[in-house]
Amino acid sequence: MTSLLDVLKEVDLRIGFTGSFPTAAARQALPAEEVSRRLLLALYGIGTNVGLKAIAAGPHNVTYKELPCIRQRFIHKNALSLDSQPPQMM
Repeated sequence: MTSLLDVLKEVDLRIGFTGSFPTAAARQALPAEEVSRRLLLALYGIGTNVGLKAIAAGPHNVTYKELPCIRQRFIHKNALSLDSQPPQMM
């Protein structure tokens, strides 16, 4: 059985929807792959109502301190609105 997290990762690989979440910070020090990975985990935790603490406690090699930071900097109203530009198909 395919997990929802695997589906999210596959969709991101195909259309790159995590690129639709720009940072609210002035600069970004993390590599894009790491931001994408943490963003997928945060979206999964929030979207499924599992929570960020439960995601951090899992086997994903991410700490709880990292996930709220990603949520604060990348997951905001403008990025989640239906008016934002959808990613282009590759």
